[in-house]
Amino acid sequence: MTNSMSAWPTQPLSFAVTQKYFPSVKQGIPRSGGHSSRALGWVRSRSFVVLQDRFDAEDLLRLIYEKQISNLMLVPIMFNRLLQLPDETRAKYDVSSVRHVVLGGAPCPQHTKQAMIDWWGPVLIEQYGSLEIGVCTGATAQEWMAHPGAVGKALVDVNIKILDADGIEVPIGEPGEIYTQIAQQPDFEYEGRPDARAEMEKDGFLTAGDIDYHDNDGFLYLSDRKKDMDSVAVTADDVRSFVGRRLANYKVPKVIDFLDEIPQLDSEKSSSASCASGNGPQAAVQSSCYADQHSNG
Repeated sequence: MTNSMSAWPTQPLSFAVTQKYFPSVKQGIPRSGGHSSRALGWVRSRSFVVLQDRFDAEDLLRLIYEKQISNLMLVPIMFNRLLQLPDETRAKYDVSSVRHVVLGGAPCPQHTKQAMIDWWGPVLIEQYGSLEIGVCTGATAQEWMAHPGAVGKALVDVNIKILDADGIEVPIGEPGEIYTQIAQQPDFEYEGRPDARAEMEKDGFLTAGDIDYHDNDGFLYLSDRKKDMDSVAVTADDVRSFVGRRLANYKVPKVIDFLDEIPQLDSEKSSSASCASGNGPQAAVQSSCYADQHSNG
């Protein structure tokens, strides 16, 4: 029997697949990024699926141990939660059955990935891609340890170009926007946004807006997001002037704080929303606006 584990990155869920064909192979996939079709394939091939209502780190370890799961597909937030478990909890479960863990869904910090390798061994396989461009690179744990921080090399039938703003390929080691062309990747368009599809394509190659560079061995390294890059520095007066043209005077913030870095979620992705939630320095802006609104009205 073969067992698998998987999860949904944005709302952590996981499921195990017990496949009856390969006595020593356990497999798993995520229910996002287009990979849920793999689960259907396993079901059609006489597989047994076990669902969790919500992802639970210790319960994952229990399932790995009890079902002797060898292949999993997880996302970085799950690594974080696994690593947060107390040492005594980790020690309760034997995870030596794990042979491969496919990692995707979000960038994984190097220290998180190294900690999982130290715990589970060199079983991680990182993949990079997106729903639009598909999965285009991969790296085994051994390859990653030889090229720390890399998201992998181009997979079979994948062509990759890293282009500058003028559409010219950049030299090795220089950052640029990654464009990919994958054989048999289904075509698509954004509903209600016919021009958006054309904006992300150049000569048959598609981009997800990521900034990468590659080394002499062909390994790619993510360095930024094009849509997140600031095009100009602003001052507090610039902000007041901008909002002042759109808001009543009493709504213009009296206090504007600048953060050295944007707070992060549990998944270690940037949390822009938390800046405006009242949790942290930006609370001063909210408090000032709130007080002014109520004192004038």
